[in-house]
Parts: sequence; structure tokens; C-alpha cells
Amino acid sequence: MNDVTNINEAFLISRINEVEALILQLRREVREIKSSDTDSLPQQQYFTLKDAILLKYGKNYPYTTASTNYALMPCGNTNFKIFSGKKMWPREEILEWLKISDSDIPEYLMRYNVPLTGRIGAKYKKYIKKEDSV
Repeated sequence: MNDVTNINEAFLISRINEVEALILQLRREVREIKSSDTDSLPQQQYFTLKDAILLKYGKNYPYTTASTNYALMPCGNTNFKIFSGKKMWPREEILEWLKISDSDIPEYLMRYNVPLTGRIGAKYKKYIKKEDSV
């Protein structure tokens, strides 16, 4: 009977160790998730275009695509401030811009008095809502 008790105790101890290891792993993962949630939008007050592009489109999105298309920039490349020679947008404007999809671009740019013209305007023409004529 002593052997059976020792085997049961050894089994229980190994299972308890496994559970403790899982708990520690879950704690680490939860800590990482919490920190990544707060890190996904850094607590800075102003963002450069590179910062903004990284937040909205990710690290694999080509910077030149957004930097040459004002419709893809925060506030249509308006409402920025210059800090250390760089255009920067306030946090509140970046939060708003992050929610804008392609179909929202014409309306979004109208709020900042940025006309959609030329080749860039042609890209978003399909999203422009036509007012009903009376």
C-alpha cells in the first residue's frame, strides 16, 4: 500500500507542478496582452506620419503609398503642427483617423476642407455620395 500511496503522491505532485506552470504561463500571457493593448496606441500626445501609418496600416505597409496620397493621411494632410521640423498630428485626430475606412474618406476629407481632386480624387470617386437632385 505504501507503494501505491507514493505513486499517487508523485502523480499528484507532478500534476500540481504542471498546473502551476500553466498558471505562470497564463499570467505572463495576460501581462503581455495588457501591455500590448496599452502599447498599441502609445501614450504620446503627437504622432508623425510614420507613427500614424504604422498604427493604422502596420509595419508591412509601404510608407511611400500613404506619404504620397493625402487621402490616406491624418486630416488629409492638414491640422498638423511642426515639432523638430516634422509634421505631427494630435492624439485625438489620430484616434479619429484610425477608424476611417476607404468608403469614409470623401466625407472625412470634407470635414477638413480637403478637396478630392486629380488622380487621387478619381480613386475615391466611387465612394462620393451623390445628393439627390430635386
